[in-house]
Amino acid sequence: MANTVTRTSSEGLFSRLAQSIKSVVGGFAIFLLAFPLLFWNEGRAVQTAKSLSEGSGAVQSVSADTVDPTLENALVHFSGQTVTPDTLTDPNFGVSVQSVKLRREVEMYQWKQTERSEKRDKVGGGQETITTYTYDQVWDDDLLDSTRFEEQRGHQNPSTIRYEGQTWTARPVTVGAYTLDETLVRQMNDFEDYTIDATTELPASLQGVASAHDGRFYFGAAPSRPTVGDIRVSFDVVYPGPVSVIAQQAGTGTRGYQTEAGDTLAMLQTGNHSADEMFSMAQSANATMTWILRGLGYFMMFMGLSALFRPFALLAGVVPIFGRAVSLFAALVAGVVAFMFWFVTVGVAWLFVRPVLGVALLLGGALMFVVGIVLMVALFRAYRANQAEPAT
Repeated sequence: MANTVTRTSSEGLFSRLAQSIKSVVGGFAIFLLAFPLLFWNEGRAVQTAKSLSEGSGAVQSVSADTVDPTLENALVHFSGQTVTPDTLTDPNFGVSVQSVKLRREVEMYQWKQTERSEKRDKVGGGQETITTYTYDQVWDDDLLDSTRFEEQRGHQNPSTIRYEGQTWTARPVTVGAYTLDETLVRQMNDFEDYTIDATTELPASLQGVASAHDGRFYFGAAPSRPTVGDIRVSFDVVYPGPVSVIAQQAGTGTRGYQTEAGDTLAMLQTGNHSADEMFSMAQSANATMTWILRGLGYFMMFMGLSALFRPFALLAGVVPIFGRAVSLFAALVAGVVAFMFWFVTVGVAWLFVRPVLGVALLLGGALMFVVGIVLMVALFRAYRANQAEPAT
């Protein structure tokens, strides 16, 4: 059975118009959702920055060896080695290790479909789509549903997987005299591979069914030549090690520290770090997240506006070269208009959280709006003048 299949489909102008009109509704919804996202993100960013600044001014660095009762409910910083008496065990595979976390990962060898489409505009506004479906055998930790494949014959996957991934967490986990709360333990994700040795004794239920191969448990006849349906199970662990913590002291334990600015502080970093280093890393992470969400907000505005302009591009596409020109112009307009809306929205949000900068942003947005209008008018006039020139 060929592992590459090609399908060609055609769609007429009216069908494309109907689909584009439907996309207008979805595009408008995406466009509107960008406004609360951007507004919320600016408030979140400022609140987090203020909370971190507040915490930086209140934190006290202490030794993890003893708990000072006079610092009850204070924001403290300490470093030390994590310790746990707990031994984590996977009951299905008999893997047992003294660690903070034990994680089982399960992969199955399966068919995977990838598709690539090429669209060609046709005279009259129609469109031809050539889609190539490629099938490869891969290891994947998700169950791939082959009933959704374009070409199912010869590419069937099992409908179930024998085991699922799972994570076990130790209790308690301590650093010196302090017992870490669940919020801090969840932040310990510095996983390392746990190797299954070839001499590992398998549980009775797995003997003759699975084997140890390449540091994993393997279900299948020939590990070097896997077939669809074969399974491999691997493990990784978080071993006890050095960490640095910033949290509220609660008895001999920890909990989140509620700031007046609004955020709850409970931070853990692998390794030995000063309080200043940890707050600096947290501020950098906050700035990065802020710009990621700003970018997402702009992208939503751009995609929403692009969907609103799509019917006009389709109508112009009765002659393909005109359709491409209108699509390009519509994308340019959508990009400029989206940026102006984005700028103004961020400016309005800053009016509530930092008024001076908010006013500056709004003034800048107004200036860009005027410049954008002037440029579009100039482009339109230049286009009209070019059309009016007699051919030589």
